[in-house]
Amino acid sequence: MAPPYSFTTDEVGLMQIAAVIGFLIACFAGGKLSDVINAFIVRRSSGHNIWPEQRLIALVPGMLFGPAGCVLLAFACGKHLHWALIAVGFGLVSFGSVYTPNIAITYIVHRHQREAAECLVLINIFKNLVAFLFLYEAVTWANRNGFIQVYMIMFMLNVLILIFALPLYYWDAKKRRMTEEV
Repeated sequence: MAPPYSFTTDEVGLMQIAAVIGFLIACFAGGKLSDVINAFIVRRSSGHNIWPEQRLIALVPGMLFGPAGCVLLAFACGKHLHWALIAVGFGLVSFGSVYTPNIAITYIVHRHQREAAECLVLINIFKNLVAFLFLYEAVTWANRNGFIQVYMIMFMLNVLILIFALPLYYWDAKKRRMTEEV
């Protein structure tokens, strides 16, 4: 790696420890934190069952940490800031990229129970396709345009995908209320 970091291959590999930590936290949070948020929603709504769209509220941590990691990585790499910031950025991006699909899967399985298997296949194909394309082109792209552009585009894609949850939350509830009135 070029200065200011000049990491050996072993040290580059050790940077992935932060990503593994983010991954492990997201695996726990995607289940337990989601359950805590959903239990709070149930208590708040006087013990009624949770509706599928209410599961989308658990996306908030993913909406905060994943895109924040992209911005942190963009400027830490682009401006040659301390390596620890890069490690934290890797951890946040890893958290967001594992936590968010976990929550999306809980929503899909709750909302579309009959088509859940097909939906899970589509989510995994999309997630893995994006990961492959990003990794396939990232090094060339970063060398050509710099880390700031690469990670800011990744940030925008994260935010854009997460924003799609807002119409689902609003219109799913509206559609459910309309069908209950009939």
